[in-house]
Amino acid sequence: MDLTYYSTEETLEAIRSVIEKEEKGVYLRFGDGDINLGRGVSELYQGANAELTVLMRDAIQLMDKNVIKTLPLHNKEWDTLEEGMFGGNHECEPAWCENIIHNFYEIGSTEETEFYSTVALAHQAVQNPDKTIDFLKFVGSKVKYFIGNENIPRDVLENIFNEDVIHIKTPARSSFDKFWETYNEFAKEVADDNEYSVVVTSMGCTGRAMQKRIWDSYDNFFLFDFGSLMDSL
Repeated sequence: MDLTYYSTEETLEAIRSVIEKEEKGVYLRFGDGDINLGRGVSELYQGANAELTVLMRDAIQLMDKNVIKTLPLHNKEWDTLEEGMFGGNHECEPAWCENIIHNFYEIGSTEETEFYSTVALAHQAVQNPDKTIDFLKFVGSKVKYFIGNENIPRDVLENIFNEDVIHIKTPARSSFDKFWETYNEFAKEVADDNEYSVVVTSMGCTGRAMQKRIWDSYDNFFLFDFGSLMDSL
């Protein structure tokens, strides 16, 4: 399969480049759970339903400038495995990778041949902590809105991002149950905001549907999915 797969470091560099230029962009962390939901199949922390399936498929099909899409494709055979990755820690079997690409193409476009790393931030935090801290300082200074788990302590958000970050809270599980309430709260917060900034999501697979919904309505944001590192922090 003729694909270009960018490393975890290259993924963070791509994100940073878009933000530095203050361009509209999005980092969409698609994994097996997202693809399953797009196929109408439930995943661990989110049950499938017809509306979510439509929204997830819409996100998977998004193609535009500065759309940074990921799939979990780290394995030895494809030479995409990085130092510090192993079974149970980001390494995936080639057959599993082929299956997830097949399922992705059933929903998305077979014209897409470039993918980025789903675990960029988490892996770099272990392998290159100094670079990761520098990246987080850069991004954190530009974050105005955090859409994520209601249980994340305020001091954690302030330490990662900044003291002024606005936390739009979502359920810890099954966050799609309050999808529209969350989106409407976000829309109210940004109603008079025309400045460029970063919007961080941390709400499981539903976050990708939220990113697409925001993408459709606003042009002054980079939409960054924080990923599993938030649990550790």
